[in-house]
Amino acid sequence: MPHNVANARKIIQRITKRRNVDCLLLWLATNELESNLIKDLPFQFQDPFWAFVWPGSWALHKFIQDNPKVVGKRTVLDFASGCGLAAITAKQNNAATVLANDIDPYSVLSVRMNAALNNVNIDTSTSDLIGREVTQDVILAGDIFYEEALGADVMKWLEREQQVGKRVLIGDPGRAALPLQNSRLQLKASYDLPKWLQKSNHGYVEGKVYEIIG
Repeated sequence: MPHNVANARKIIQRITKRRNVDCLLLWLATNELESNLIKDLPFQFQDPFWAFVWPGSWALHKFIQDNPKVVGKRTVLDFASGCGLAAITAKQNNAATVLANDIDPYSVLSVRMNAALNNVNIDTSTSDLIGREVTQDVILAGDIFYEEALGADVMKWLEREQQVGKRVLIGDPGRAALPLQNSRLQLKASYDLPKWLQKSNHGYVEGKVYEIIG
């Protein structure tokens, strides 16, 4: 993929991210090739969400930097990892192990590239974990409440995981599918988003971190 190159520009403090010089060019070029070169792939190339920083993941990243003991010496699952921002930050703050999970294989490829650029070791998985018990101590879930049906399934699963002893942190900018009326959601922190991140995320101005309690 000629457009997929390492960009030296640091998009966040302490982290560089492998990103496309022009994600849309990569996306369009790949779609154009689908008719011949990659038509036999077992998955379809979708919007390159893994090439962007999302506000919920940004909030989790900031929260971990401010509270490194949350992940220090613990095993961490970054669910719906995207580009791997929260996963990388967790590993940089002394998490024992980190598993970045996303059902999109391009996402986990992006995570591996970004982890390598940041000199951290992160495991990856494309398994659908919703409804399954996981082994990690801490679950990070950023930007997953973008539709009601999915959000409801994820929330039920995360609440069950919290009940069996997992610490569950959710990063979100205020999407409608996040059930704020749920008494088990406790606001832990709120962060102003940088202007460039506001611009690329539909005008959201804050990223918030919630913890499931109870």
